Amino acid sequence: MSNEEAETSQDNNKELSDRHKGFVEEYLRTWNATRAADAMGYAQPYSQGHRLLKNVEIKAEISRRLTEMTLSADEVLARYLSRQP
Repeated sequence: MSNEEAETSQDNNKELSDRHKGFVEEYLRTWNATRAADAMGYAQPYSQGHRLLKNVEIKAEISRRLTEMTLSADEVLARYLSRQP
């Protein structure tokens, strides 16, 4: 098993590796798993990007970050009303 395969299959670890954290950051910036995997130096970014998105911890981190970035309806309304002349 290669290092990339071992790293991708580490679904039981709670803490993401630095490489996985970088993948999540890049994925949330580009919304492209292949580009994110390429940016993190994976040898086969197309297949690794797809595989990384199936990783339980990576999926959880992406979901957590999206929830963190999403505004509630009240926040949207408050921002909208505060910009009215």
